[in-house]
Amino acid sequence: MFKNKITLRKVLFFSPTIIIILICAAILLSLLDNTDPGEYNVASKQLLNDGFEFYSTKVYPSNLAKPLNDIVRKRVACYGTFAQNRLKGDCRKEYLLSLLSLGSVSIVESAPNIGSFLNSVGYCPIIYSICRGKGFDTVDCEIIEAKCLDDFFDQFWRGSPYNQSLFEGESKQ
Repeated sequence: MFKNKITLRKVLFFSPTIIIILICAAILLSLLDNTDPGEYNVASKQLLNDGFEFYSTKVYPSNLAKPLNDIVRKRVACYGTFAQNRLKGDCRKEYLLSLLSLGSVSIVESAPNIGSFLNSVGYCPIIYSICRGKGFDTVDCEIIEAKCLDDFFDQFWRGSPYNQSLFEGESKQ
């Protein structure tokens, strides 16, 4: 029936090894769990607030500003009206596919890092939500999210900021 029988000899041979592995895992988990979970929340909130400040003041629009604003507007409309689309993830799929098609059509002279780009652009709707939570107008928040997307296009698709002279001028001041 079974080719490999578990014998008492095998159990006695492997049990000390298993016990040592479990002890090491417990020690490792106790070392990793010394941080208060509240500290992570505070750090995450600070990082997001810093990101909001950065995108609202330091990122300048590029030649993709209008199409990016349109993509953001469609995302907001999709999430605002269709509950089934949210459940199935259709809004997110449409959002990401729109960004990919915009990048592939508009920025053709580069070798994009698409994996990192797709992971990073999920941060931009959070920036939009922070903006709305701070009481800004919907249009202003759409512009800030578009700037966030533009920054990730710079980092992972173009390889450098589109408005390089604006960034260099600001750093010299």
